[in-house]
Amino acid sequence: MMQTLIRKNRYTYCYKGFVIHYRPKTAAHRVARYEVFCGDQSFGLFDGKAQAIRYIDQLYQMQRFGSVEKTILA
Repeated sequence: MMQTLIRKNRYTYCYKGFVIHYRPKTAAHRVARYEVFCGDQSFGLFDGKAQAIRYIDQLYQMQRFGSVEKTILA
C-alpha cells in the first residue's frame, strides 16, 4: 500500500500518521536533520528524509508481525 508524503508547511511533513520535522543546520548544529514524531513520542533524528520514511515503513512492517505495541500506531 503506497502512502503519500504530505507537506504541511516549510519544515513539516506527514506520512502514515507520523510527523517528520525538518531541523535546518545552525551554527550550533552543523548538520540538517529530520525528526520523526507520533503524538508526543519522538522516534529520533535522521540524516535524510528518505531515512525517516524508511524507518516509519519499518515500524509498520514490524506492526504487521506483532513486534510493535499497537498503541504506538493506533
